[in-house]
Amino acid sequence: MWKGTESNSSVLQFFKENRDFPAGNGKVLFAVFYTSKYCPTCSDVEHVWRELKRLYKGELITIKVEYSAETSKILKEKGISWLPAIVIYDEDWKEIRRVEGNFRLEDIEKILRRVEQILK
Repeated sequence: MWKGTESNSSVLQFFKENRDFPAGNGKVLFAVFYTSKYCPTCSDVEHVWRELKRLYKGELITIKVEYSAETSKILKEKGISWLPAIVIYDEDWKEIRRVEGNFRLEDIEKILRRVEQILK
């Protein structure tokens, strides 16, 4: 299973090929980190993203989308107007929760605990 990338071209390919991936019971969760190399706050929370990926390896499919001319359409489609943002999606690509701005790992873990309760 695809576990994320640092390459925008791979992210674009993934979104194109997997808009409906995988339809089913809603148990697969995607954590998408929307970021930009020109955003100082994005740099400040990069360590949070790395830690989230480490702690939830195997539990979340993690995707990093860096803002660029080629990814701007994805951000627009997903309603991302503030960076940085981490959005949790279910396997049908429905947004469950999001956190934006200068967030901490605790903020994301709180969201994940709520999501876990919703999915039970």
